[in-house]
Amino acid sequence: MSNQVILAGPGGNYTAFVSGKVQDHIALDRQLRQDNPKIEQTCFIAKNENGWHGEMAGGEFCGAAALSFGYLISIWGKHKTAEFTFSGVPRPLSINCVGNVVSGVLFSEIQCDIRELNDGFLCVALPGITHLVDRQPEKQPDMMLFVRELIARHHLQENPAVGLMRLHQYGQDITVDPWVWVRNIDSLINETACISGATAVGLIEYERRGQTDFTIQIGQPCGTPTELNYKQTADGLIDVLVRTKIDILNS
Repeated sequence: MSNQVILAGPGGNYTAFVSGKVQDHIALDRQLRQDNPKIEQTCFIAKNENGWHGEMAGGEFCGAAALSFGYLISIWGKHKTAEFTFSGVPRPLSINCVGNVVSGVLFSEIQCDIRELNDGFLCVALPGITHLVDRQPEKQPDMMLFVRELIARHHLQENPAVGLMRLHQYGQDITVDPWVWVRNIDSLINETACISGATAVGLIEYERRGQTDFTIQIGQPCGTPTELNYKQTADGLIDVLVRTKIDILNS
């Protein structure tokens, strides 16, 4: 393989960042994930006269990949701030890096789009990905089949990506068990972390508490928590600042 591949992620949910020309993004994504079980998704990166751009293999948005990409750009450019565009979100992203701690507004001026479904799940629509939140998860004999049936039941197949966040609460602490399906590559993975899924869960808490400036920490299966700050804008919309740690497995 002639393309350069770098693995980075927030202690889990590692993305393979691929640079160079690729004829078949879907085939390469599948090959990379088969060859290395630590890889949960692939992002194809390039720099042109307009700057850096990251494109997920399925064209979706991935918060972990976006933060990791910002971290890589900051290292390559030797700057504390990285700016770039990314699949699934309409606006350029700006990520700040202090050591391996990264932070940035991944979702800007969004609406609190939360619906309670007839079977008790909450549906949270975010740019580039939609999440179902299960507040009282039950053991399922076949989680892969369960997730696919759930997506079909709620007619979410046209979304670029759909996550199922199974919540586990220990006192005031919330941890997510993320399952994410990506439409264009038909991948379904029980991820070791999901930044956008944590964002969806935090948004539910933000709405429930009714605060205009709210911070919460969500636990991830990999052990690296995600810190989220929700702030109401002057127009009544919401900016979501995300903070976590990123590490690189190879370079």
